[in-house]
Amino acid sequence: MSGQSLKPGGVIVKNGTEISLALLPTLRGDSSPVRGRSPLFLLWGSTMNLATTTKSKEQLTQEELGYFTGTLQWYRYSPIFPKVLLTDGTLHVAQKGGAFWLMDVIASHIPAIKGDRFALAKLTVTGRTATFVLENGNGKSLAQQEIEYTDFPLAEIKLYVVADESNWIILLPSEY
Repeated sequence: MSGQSLKPGGVIVKNGTEISLALLPTLRGDSSPVRGRSPLFLLWGSTMNLATTTKSKEQLTQEELGYFTGTLQWYRYSPIFPKVLLTDGTLHVAQKGGAFWLMDVIASHIPAIKGDRFALAKLTVTGRTATFVLENGNGKSLAQQEIEYTDFPLAEIKLYVVADESNWIILLPSEY
């Protein structure tokens, strides 16, 4: 773990970048995993590179999303939606595509799913606007929202929303 140190006052230094531990809960890239690791481990350990906590300069591509099959870990990405988990693939979309807002949109519409345990979330981008639709998987619209401005790099993305015993998991179709 070279290039890392902990300074007095709760400041982590990783590869020359300083971050206060007091700021950890506010970082959108602070995706606390479900299975036993703290946000500190994510920054200190090899699971998460500090550079991935902000939008990458590289553009997200549809092709790279197909490489995500299954997931090694689930991530609680927001204290506002503690029962919504992301997979490795959807965390990648949120980080590289600057789309934590999309995960928030999906999570905010989960109550519309009602008795079902599966939904299809679709975002269609036209210019700098987008349309979000949540469907039941059979083409029936459960919720819809117009996004007035977006810089999301893909023209369209489809994500699955699946319930387990106590959480909702947002995943890429290739991870299902």
